[in-house]
Amino acid sequence: MKPNETILFSDLDGTLFNSRNRISPENLAAIHAYIDAGGRFAVATGRAPQNALGFLHGLRQNAPAIVLNGAGAYDFRRGRYLFCAHMDRQSLDPLLRGLLAEIPGLEVQVYTEEEILYCLPEERCQPTLLRLHRPCRFVDFSDTLGLPVVKCLLYVAPERDADLGRALRAAAPGRFALAPAEIHVAGETLRFYEIMPLGVSKAHALHRLRQTPELAGRTVFAAGDNWNDLELLRAADVAVTPANAVPEAKAISRFTTVSNEQHAIAALLGEILPSL
Repeated sequence: MKPNETILFSDLDGTLFNSRNRISPENLAAIHAYIDAGGRFAVATGRAPQNALGFLHGLRQNAPAIVLNGAGAYDFRRGRYLFCAHMDRQSLDPLLRGLLAEIPGLEVQVYTEEEILYCLPEERCQPTLLRLHRPCRFVDFSDTLGLPVVKCLLYVAPERDADLGRALRAAAPGRFALAPAEIHVAGETLRFYEIMPLGVSKAHALHRLRQTPELAGRTVFAAGDNWNDLELLRAADVAVTPANAVPEAKAISRFTTVSNEQHAIAALLGEILPSL
């Protein structure tokens, strides 16, 4: 298959990024060669645009990106959203108030289109999670009331994670889209949960983007490793997972390639795409 017949959406953490949250020179070179040959490339991430930019040094994108786990599509070339979904605050606010009261130490990140609001004092935040989600602003939860919210990220220490998961699964049906996820950073594993507007996923954004000129007539490749990538992988024409992906992602993918530490996106573009 020729690059100019395709578009590739790549997840960041655990897929395009290595365990140091960097894009390897091998991945970067392969993506730029793919673009130069007529391919279209964009990221598909749970991260907010302003946060992702801090990790995308030197990366070219020539198609709209999927951000915020599909709550938005963002054009990094022009610095603007194409569309964005918002949460129902009448359902969200009682849930978050209850969780904050019930689970001491709960870290709540509230995402607007413009910024990440951390509802916990900086000194009480999990250091790695905080480092991965800057820039942010530290506020009280009450300061977020009335703001349009596109996503929330929730984290608690491992000994209370099961309690948080049960509370969210009980509250989510019919009210929110729930995406559990893990980040593996330099030997540390952080498990957290994200809640988005009902019906929203990376696949939701892909379905809308298929109507844009950038995707017209192109075969959609998607690469991802985690639970929040499952719907995107199902919606793609060709789904690819790195070797470090969760079993659920591998089970629904057409190809599994090398791990994110071994330049999975370069392998996809250099080996899998030419073989089709």
